Order: sequence, then C-alpha cells, then structure tokens
Amino acid sequence: MRQSERLPQGQNFLLSPNSSHGQLSRVRSLRPLAAVSLVSAAAVLFFCTKSSPFYPINDWLDANCFLTVGKAMFQGQVLYRDIYEQKGPLVYFLYGLAAQVFPRSWLGVYLLEVLSGAVFLFFSGRTLLLLARPEEIPRTVYGRSLAAVPLLAALTFTSHAFYQGGGSVEEYALPVFALALYHLVRGLREKRELSLAVWLLHGLLAGCLLWMKYAVLGFSAAWCFVMVWPLLRRRRFGAVILRTAVFLGGMSLATLPWIGYFAANHALGDWLSAYVYHNIVHYQAAPLTAGKWLYNLATAAGFNVSLTGLGLLSLRFLRSRPAWRGWVLALPPLAYLAGAYLGARTAYSFLPMAVLTPLGLAALARWVCDSNNSRANRRDAGHGSSGPPAAALSRVRRSRRQAVLAAGLGLAVLLPLPWSFRHTHVRYARQDLPQVRFAQVIQADPRYPNLSLLDFSHLDYGFYQATGILPDVKYFCDLNIHFDEITQAQRQWLEEGRFDYVVCFDPAPRAMTKQPLAGLIASGRYRHVASASYVYERKERKFLLLARAGEGEEG
Repeated sequence: MRQSERLPQGQNFLLSPNSSHGQLSRVRSLRPLAAVSLVSAAAVLFFCTKSSPFYPINDWLDANCFLTVGKAMFQGQVLYRDIYEQKGPLVYFLYGLAAQVFPRSWLGVYLLEVLSGAVFLFFSGRTLLLLARPEEIPRTVYGRSLAAVPLLAALTFTSHAFYQGGGSVEEYALPVFALALYHLVRGLREKRELSLAVWLLHGLLAGCLLWMKYAVLGFSAAWCFVMVWPLLRRRRFGAVILRTAVFLGGMSLATLPWIGYFAANHALGDWLSAYVYHNIVHYQAAPLTAGKWLYNLATAAGFNVSLTGLGLLSLRFLRSRPAWRGWVLALPPLAYLAGAYLGARTAYSFLPMAVLTPLGLAALARWVCDSNNSRANRRDAGHGSSGPPAAALSRVRRSRRQAVLAAGLGLAVLLPLPWSFRHTHVRYARQDLPQVRFAQVIQADPRYPNLSLLDFSHLDYGFYQATGILPDVKYFCDLNIHFDEITQAQRQWLEEGRFDYVVCFDPAPRAMTKQPLAGLIASGRYRHVASASYVYERKERKFLLLARAGEGEEG
C-alpha cells in the first residue's frame, strides 16, 4: 500500500473522498444488505417485540390503545369524535391496516415492526459503508457492514429504550432518522447538494412523523437547518428558500389526506382539539423544570449505556475543518432529545438515539485499526523499527483491541436484558392470562359478539383485542392525559349500567371512591363474575370482571 493512500492516525476521514463507496456499486449490489437487514430485523424482533408470535399476547398499554382505535377507525368510527386517543392519526391508521390482515392476532403489527426495523438497519448499513476509508478493499468493507447489521439490530432492540416490547412511535421514526443521517453523511463525504426530489421525500416523511407524534420533529427540523447551513454561509438565500419550500410541500402532501378525512366527517375541530390542544395543556400534570428535564435526560442516558456509549463514540467524527461540518452530525439527535423530553418521561423516547450506532461502530473499527496503521506510518517514515518483530507486535495490539471490542459489544447487548420488563408474562400459559380468561367468560355469553365492554379507569391492557369486542363509546379506557371528562363520562356510564361487561382493577380504583365498587354491586347494576391477576412490568396487577345485573356467569 502506498504511503499516500494511508491516513495518519487520528485524522478525521469523514470528509475524505470515498473511493471505495464508488467502487462498491460496481462490485456488488445492495440486495444482500437489504436481505440481511430484513432477516436480522425479523430474527431479533421475534424475541424482543411483544407483537411477535413468541409471546402469548401483547399486553403493552399504548400498543393496545393504538390497535383498538385503529380497528375502530376501519369499522367506521371517526377518530377523536367517536373514539378518543391523543396520538396522531397515522399511528392508528397503520395499526388498523395491520389488523385488517390479521384481525385476531398481533402478527400484522409484528410484520409492520419488522419492515420498519429492516429499513432502519438497511440505511444504517449504508451509512457504515460511507464511513469506510478510501484505501480499504470494497469487498472487505461490504462484508464487514453486512456482519455489523445483526449487531446493530441487537444493540437497538435489546436496549432499555425498547423495554416495553415494541410498537412505539419512536420505533417507527427510526427508519426516517436513519435515512436522514445517511443523506447527511453522504452529503459531507461527497460534498454535493441533495436533489429537490430528496428534499421532497424528507418533507413527506417529516409530515408522516408530524401526524404520528409531533414531539419527534426536532430531528427533522435540525436536519433541515444543517443541510441549508452551507448555503446560508455562501449567502445563497434563493436556494435556501427553494429547498425549504419543497420540504414544506412534502409535509403538506402528508397532511392533505387527514384534512380531507376530518373535513368529510365534520371533525376538524375534534382533531385539532385532541391532538394539539389536549397534548399541550392536559398531558403533563406539573410544569417541567430545567432540573427535571436534565434529570430525565441523564437517567435515560444512564439506563441505555450501549446507545449512549456509541453515541459518544460518534464524537470521533466531529474533528474536522471547518468545525461546523463535523458538529452537524450531532445536532439533529440532540435537537430530537431536547424536544422529546419536554413531555412526560418515557424510556422509549431514547430509542431514536440508535441512529448514531453506525457512527459509534465505525469509530470502534478505527480504534482497532489505529495501532496497525500508526506503526505502518512510522515505519514508512523511517522513525520506527521494521521487519517481522514490528509486524508481530502490531498484530498482537490489534488482536487485543479486537478482543476488548468483542467483549464490550457483547456486554452492551447482554447487560440491558435483566432490565427488560417484556419477558415477565412469558412465564404464563396463554389460558392463565386475565385477558384470555375474561375473554372466555364473555365469549360464552349467548349474545356474543353483540356485547359492550369498558376498560374502566386504566389503559387498554388488551381486553378488547382478546375478546374481539370494539368499544362503542368515545372514552373506551383511561389515558395518560389529565382530562377530567374521561373519568366523569365513564363513571356516569357505569351508574347508568350502560355496559354488558366492565373490567377494572382490584381493589377498585380511586375514580370509584364516590361510587364504590361494592355500591355498584349492592345497587344491583353489576355483579362480580371473575377475577384474575398477573405480573405486568414487575408489579402484580389484579383485575375484576363485572357483568351487568342478571348477565354473565358466576366465577
């Protein structure tokens, strides 16, 4: 290898011309990378997401809410007007679409997660290819990138940020962020502007995120800024305005279908009130202080050691001239974190930091190679020893670093597993779970499926999905939103005896203190027909099934 082809130790290579990437397109196609990404996502998520057939049910509360509302939308109920949940409409549409394919199981949602994970891994793998040094052989680079894809999948989906078992909006934001980071790195490497078609695509994807959960939009906003920053420095204001307009045009394309949907159903006010006003005013019980915000960020980073560590290792790529070209890589993830943790603290909000794992892994690869390259550079310069002893010492150092790297990555995958809550319900046989036991009681009713059901004073634990009954009221469960109308409406319906069956906690929740559970039973409106309990998120949950007076069977 010629000395001119070798990069000095510590030199930033993010902005070096990537000859190997150009050669790669002539050596191999990207189809093997796509196949490995799909297989890796399917294999790792089979054990990590509760939507997988590996688990008896998916009992995560948010995912069940998404699925219930999505199914109701496809059955003609108008979102926010007829059935209420505070996320964006695209989330429910995707879950409802998955339920149309597999209505009585979670297989459709599992396939949706696999597709999302595969796209994330594919563009993460492409980012790894972009970060290869020019002198490396394309075939070797490609093989290493393929081998890194399963590791990326394991690091992401076994992290504490994935503790709830998949299905969060942040999980579906991963492929969008990975594509954005790929185009950002490619723009820096190849020193060329993105086409207007790419700007339109990213605007469309940002619009999709807007109508899923607008708290994640910080990444897209910062990405736009760093992409137009070189134009601003050169005072090309016309080009900045054009690209901004194209991006916003893409967001508008993602918005128009929802304007049409809600306008056609006379629910524009319900849409804006529930998704915008309620999330801003009612979602958080107390104002967020700066100290609390920093505490939330610090604890999230501490619980996700592997994602945090690889994110910090990506700082290796920030050493460049001019300095802003390197720091732009960190700005979109940091902007996302700043916005995501303005709301209530949730562990899965940290999951999009997985987009930095390709940069962290590339930095680790450079660390392994630095010992060998630095000695070779010194030998060529005539300042070090040469011959077999020097080469042997270099190989030993490289082997040691490879062993340390393998051990560290192995621990990064294994250490988060004990923190995970998603394995607790695997110990139960399917027929022993409260959702299935209560479903058997309800389905034995001769009037089934023409029955009504209410999840009272708790989120959707999966009783609607298990029974196959869709809610026929707006407030079908309690939500993580401080909105008194939900509790008031549910209590009124209970006092009227509106539902055939009611599921509630045992003991009765605080919302029933003015009308205790015993009072409802003594009044003759409802009677207790079944009880069941199981461990959810390391805490035992006890449920009661109530039937309207004169209905159901004693349990």
